[in-house]
Amino acid sequence: VRHYKRSSPKGLWKQMRAFAKGRAQLGRRDRTFIKPGHLLAGFGIPLAALAVIAAGLLSPIVAIVAASVGLLALAIIFIQVTIKEDLDIALYSIVAICIAAVAWSSGFLQEWFHAAPVHRRPVATGKGSGQ
Repeated sequence: VRHYKRSSPKGLWKQMRAFAKGRAQLGRRDRTFIKPGHLLAGFGIPLAALAVIAAGLLSPIVAIVAASVGLLALAIIFIQVTIKEDLDIALYSIVAICIAAVAWSSGFLQEWFHAAPVHRRPVATGKGSGQ
């Protein structure tokens, strides 16, 4: 598998949105292609918004959520600096992960709720064709 680095954040955004839309289209044709992780990533924006609202209502949880996100960001920076030995790359990695997550969620949601219906393929009956 070849991986092509996107030349800009906009290119990464467009690629992730297209991947998410494609996964949602495929999932409408055959539900077995939609795994729980796809749904979790797809509904990530609304779930995150609900989590922030709930955290605002339950103030002790705000500190826990903020600490968890901060620790995750620090872990990503530490891993990237350890592997690449470059702080700039580590910081860009966090931005790229955020762009990819938000783009995937927005593309998935758009396709899930606003796309034209997809015609499912007929199921083969096993009786042969034309008989």
